[in-house]
Amino acid sequence: MNNSTMIQPGDVITALGHSYTVSVVLFQDWYGDRSDANGTAWWGYDIEFKDTNGNYHHWKQNEDGGDVVRKTL
Repeated sequence: MNNSTMIQPGDVITALGHSYTVSVVLFQDWYGDRSDANGTAWWGYDIEFKDTNGNYHHWKQNEDGGDVVRKTL
């Protein structure tokens, strides 16, 4: 994983009609774009994080859908 694909504090994860701002990243992995998955279920982000309210989340993009909205400076 390189810096351009890493989810950083301040980024917002949206999925299943909810949005959460990442405060602390506990674990993350990037399996690549869906177009590169060759029909497998292994693509996108897998991240465990705490949001700005201190709540724990585990988001698997390939299962939960959604996207990452990068923080703006």
